[in-house]
Amino acid sequence: MAWLIRYLGGLGQVWGFFPANTFVLITTKANENTEADAVSGGVSDILHNVPGHRLNKDSENPMEWEFVLGEEDRGFLYHTLGVEYLGGPPFTRFLRLNKIHQIRYAHKDDGKKDDGTEDGGTEYVPTWKNYTTKFPHFSGNLTVLVEKAETAGIFGLYINFNLNYERVQPLKSILRVPDMYAVLTQMVRGAVIAVTGAHQPESFIKGTKGIDGIEDKSAKEFQEELVAAVEAISDLAKKELGIRITKATLESIDPDPKIVATLELEEKTKRENAALVAVAKANADAKILDNEADAHRVQNVTLPQANAPGAAAIRFAEAYEANKTVTVFAPGGSLSQILPDLSTSQKQKATQEPEEAGTKK
Repeated sequence: MAWLIRYLGGLGQVWGFFPANTFVLITTKANENTEADAVSGGVSDILHNVPGHRLNKDSENPMEWEFVLGEEDRGFLYHTLGVEYLGGPPFTRFLRLNKIHQIRYAHKDDGKKDDGTEDGGTEYVPTWKNYTTKFPHFSGNLTVLVEKAETAGIFGLYINFNLNYERVQPLKSILRVPDMYAVLTQMVRGAVIAVTGAHQPESFIKGTKGIDGIEDKSAKEFQEELVAAVEAISDLAKKELGIRITKATLESIDPDPKIVATLELEEKTKRENAALVAVAKANADAKILDNEADAHRVQNVTLPQANAPGAAAIRFAEAYEANKTVTVFAPGGSLSQILPDLSTSQKQKATQEPEEAGTKK
């Protein structure tokens, strides 16, 4: 007899086995698919195998049945054979098939190789999980993406949260709305925009320290405000969706691509301006050194030589020796006369011409 009970329990007929941390909706007719118009009969009971919890069924509305801390009062067969009776006349109660929509962090490509075998995966990414099951989990995690969250600036933010949750009202969490994840995402988005809409987008990335006229706050402080706002919607989520948010974690916050380009240009401009200032300062310092060197030379070389006896003749001779040309300047004259370096024959000719001129006279 025991083997028959366990056998039927494995089939989900009359009795049932339930995986740990799951619950089942008992219906009066089995459903073969999860389409909205699929006939599955009414929900007659909810059974579970959630450690440390019991299902409070005091409310007349099964939607309000709630998991609370405590130990469920289970029957003799559960403690001896590990099965639970589904209720009703034999073969008239069934386990409802449910469709679950969600995004959560998982191994990239489910951590599978090309041949379909598991390789453990090395990268976690937000992954859509649409699946059908008779055993929804009591608790789990969801990834909620808030795209283009409005801010006080002209750019939006892309914010990614991980939410740990519990289906504290199991029937409501499955049947209240067709897509619980979609409604929860909109709740999170509203809470996030209530915070981001009051600040510039840069505040959540690099803070406001050092900005005139604005309270000094780090980016971490702004991000903690976002997390607190999301966790604060837990009561609303329970009322509307039958779930409780136990922990919110900010996984990432990325600016709109436009703000990325703006911030990169701002940083590039700062570096370029700093380089230009450094070059200008170096040139100015070099000019100051040149001027100081010139002043030192004039003070210690030029002026002493100019005031020495015969200084003019020495400078004249040095200029002639260096250039082989002497510039004669006559005060009051309109032009300077250039006296070239004469060759020996030219010098003799220049000497003879005045003598011949004197003979002719």
